[in-house]
Amino acid sequence: MNRERFKVSLSSPLSRVLKFFSFCFFGNRCIACRSLISVFSDIGFCDKCEKSVKVFDDKRFSNEEGELMLATAPYFSAWRKSLIHFKFHGAREAGEYHAKRIAENIMSYTDISEYDGILCVPAIVSLERKRRYNQAEVLARNVADFLDLPFCDYMEKKKDIKSQTTCKNSAERFKNVRGAYGLNEEGIKNVSGKSFILIDDITTTGATLSECGKALRAGGVRNILYATAAKTVIGGDFLPLRLPIENGKGDIVFLKKRWKKPENFEKAARRRLNKTLLQSRFLRK
Repeated sequence: MNRERFKVSLSSPLSRVLKFFSFCFFGNRCIACRSLISVFSDIGFCDKCEKSVKVFDDKRFSNEEGELMLATAPYFSAWRKSLIHFKFHGAREAGEYHAKRIAENIMSYTDISEYDGILCVPAIVSLERKRRYNQAEVLARNVADFLDLPFCDYMEKKKDIKSQTTCKNSAERFKNVRGAYGLNEEGIKNVSGKSFILIDDITTTGATLSECGKALRAGGVRNILYATAAKTVIGGDFLPLRLPIENGKGDIVFLKKRWKKPENFEKAARRRLNKTLLQSRFLRK
């Protein structure tokens, strides 16, 4: 599906009519603070929350293997609140909004005709039972609809693990997910020689996405693009932050920086976020 068709489909007359009737019964609410907003708003946020949102100018990052990862914005401010509502409180409209933004990022940086389908990171079994749905799957299915690509349920959890948010540092995160993901029977039969887009809600160190990528490559997948709604900029004792920059020769290279958690964490967190956003403004789009 081309870019023009994609944009029209998101604001079609039918979509606007459905939004109006939905507003009459339930109201149209900001996906972060839940205050009422215009029925025809495609922004998703109220004016106050929108001003607090800072997206990455250049949304390209890399994992440990140097593979391309896309992330829309830092996991911070109203962006973080909207994902919490989606992830823990069943706010599906927030999931649809973030899926739309992920799809736009994918179209901006890649040729979607090169990919055969959309995959999602399998959920931790205990958390999926508690939430009653896998937020990554909801995102992936919406992204698949937006991009007119098939959603492929090819991955599974090989073992249950603790939540990545309980890990203290990067090394522990990578150790926690080691060997946790693999292909199901359907995936083993169908992935060889193909290319896929792998979707998750948030990435911090890239450990989960990288481990899923290893399982896919072991199954014969030719090319993988990783895409998420947010990237944690501050967290844990150490956080690998990879920023794409020009090396002076017209090439894009990825710099890896490590930052140690200081005593005054909150003040340093805001300072680090502002520095990251400032750097990203000078990156090649």
